[in-house]
Amino acid sequence: MVKGRRVLLGVTGSIAAYKAVEIARGLVHRPSILILDEPTIGLHPRDTDRLLALLRRLRDSGNTVVVVEHNLELVKAADWVVDLGPGAGVHGGRVVAEGPPATIAAHPDSLTGKYLSGRASIPISTATTSSTS
Repeated sequence: MVKGRRVLLGVTGSIAAYKAVEIARGLVHRPSILILDEPTIGLHPRDTDRLLALLRRLRDSGNTVVVVEHNLELVKAADWVVDLGPGAGVHGGRVVAEGPPATIAAHPDSLTGKYLSGRASIPISTATTSSTS
C-alpha cells in the first residue's frame, strides 16, 4: 500500500495480464497507482488493443499508470517514455532519453527511438517449418 492506494507490481504473462485488467476495472473509480511489467506478453493483438483502451480509461479516470513494456504499439501510445540503456544488464541502467514518443523517436542515442521511427526493425522470417515423420 502507498498512502492508502493500491499498487500492482510485476504482472507478467497473458493470464496475469487478464487478471490485471480485471483488477484495473475496479480501480476506475478509485484513483491509484498501477504498475504493469510487460502486460502484453502472450496477448493476441486484439487483446493488446483492449488493454491499451483500458489503460487510457484508467489514466483518464485520474490514475497513474506506469508500464514497463517492449511492445512498440504501447510505447507509441504512451504519454511519456523513459528509455533506459544504452544496453541490457550491466550495460544499461542510464536514462538515455525521456519525453513523448516523438521525442524518443528523434533522439540519436535511443535504440528504442530507432525502432519507433522505423530507422531500425526486426526482420520477420517468411520461412515455414515442416515436420518430418
